[in-house]
Amino acid sequence: MILLKILLIFHTLGDFYFQSNKLCDLKKNKISYLIIHVSIYTIFFVPLFWISTNILAVSLLLFGVFITHFVCDLTMSRMNKGNKDTLLLLIDQIVHVLIILIVWFVLKDEVAEFVFLDQLINQIGVPLSFDKLVSVFLITLIILKPTSILIEKSLPVEADNKAGTNSVLTNDTIVETDQKDKPIAIEQEQERN
Repeated sequence: MILLKILLIFHTLGDFYFQSNKLCDLKKNKISYLIIHVSIYTIFFVPLFWISTNILAVSLLLFGVFITHFVCDLTMSRMNKGNKDTLLLLIDQIVHVLIILIVWFVLKDEVAEFVFLDQLINQIGVPLSFDKLVSVFLITLIILKPTSILIEKSLPVEADNKAGTNSVLTNDTIVETDQKDKPIAIEQEQERN
């Protein structure tokens, strides 16, 4: 099971932590940015070469991870042109996790043991095993970024933002601005009694 946790860490880092909001937006409109994202994502799986005993399987799986991630993200970006669709995010992540489960199933018996890391951790004086440390790291990663994105996508969009405008109250004056913060309307707030 430690390999599965490590694969989920690779996925979480590549799909959430090393994908900026700008790259996320750009990949929806240009294939080149999608290729950049998928390349960064796939690079996180390269350490499998050092922990697996089957280099050919790892090579084929990395190619498969690249292609399936590309197709999945391309499909999702075509279906979700700028919308905050929580269902599409969940479907996207379920597909990615299913791919990771396939990678895990293929490599689970072809991975070197982590006994030396347990020994190293014990020598340092940490009272946890390598497996437990990986679990804590994975849970922490998931709580910090993917969960916040899911919550953000689940929250309703403000009415003003749907129209692409923002309202700012300054000295009893309401200034409505467009997305580039150029004033488009000014209203005086009524006197308070």
